[in-house]
Amino acid sequence: MAYTIQYKKSARKAILKLPMGYKIAFIETFEKIAASESTRHGDLDISPMKGKNKGGFRLRIGDCRAIFTIENQALVLMVLKIRSRGDAYK
Repeated sequence: MAYTIQYKKSARKAILKLPMGYKIAFIETFEKIAASESTRHGDLDISPMKGKNKGGFRLRIGDCRAIFTIENQALVLMVLKIRSRGDAYK
């Protein structure tokens, strides 16, 4: 059983503003995570968050970062934000 991907409204808007290459890369990566139900992929730059976003994960593709959580009870991969490196952690 795969995760369902949900995007917050702000994350949806941000992904639409990204250049096409980044847009495709983020969507394909989230689909890959959702299908495998794991954040453990050697070819992806994913790390657990610390501090105020503890419990979430950070995905890096180029200069952009996405912050997301996985809610196992509902099998939901929730994308919280997608921003440039300097703005992603605010």
